[in-house]
Amino acid sequence: MQPCSITSRPTCHGRRGLYAWTSYPKRRNPPRRNVISHSELNTPEIKPLLAIWSVRTESVRTRIEVLRDIVIAARALPAGTVLTDSDVRTIQKWVRRIHPQSLTSLDTTSGKRLTIQIASGTEILATMLKDTPLVRKGKMVRMVFDNGLVHIVTVGLSEEDGIAGNIVRVKNITSNKIIYARVLSDSLVGIEF
Repeated sequence: MQPCSITSRPTCHGRRGLYAWTSYPKRRNPPRRNVISHSELNTPEIKPLLAIWSVRTESVRTRIEVLRDIVIAARALPAGTVLTDSDVRTIQKWVRRIHPQSLTSLDTTSGKRLTIQIASGTEILATMLKDTPLVRKGKMVRMVFDNGLVHIVTVGLSEEDGIAGNIVRVKNITSNKIIYARVLSDSLVGIEF
């Protein structure tokens, strides 16, 4: 890494691995002098000079950037679109601040529905996505009861939307009773006792 001088603006730019920095001087017109990094102070060539020179610590403002994968829209997408792998792609971007809702992989977007319309190349955030319901209100579902000894399958009418793992109200068609069941997959719920 090159030592940064504090005599010009910006004083140094650099990129190493996944990090990048830009340094700016703290004072407007600092005096001109050589800068020695802390690792160079303990070398045998510098130690005798320390008795002659006065060593002073200077503060330098830096801006750190991180190379990060982000998920963006591959094309313009309307609200309500269920995302597939062809709708999104990942790119690497140097960022100063990492948004708390940013997504880094395509796995987190597949099968989810967009809540807003987005343009091509727009970063997709977790707040823009909603889980796609596997069970819809007013649609027929298969209800399964299985305790190991007895296996019963019947049909019912879903009283509410539900995603995988949610407990929803289902009306049994034969008895007209409301039963609470867990959503297992598309139009399939399981009754637990």
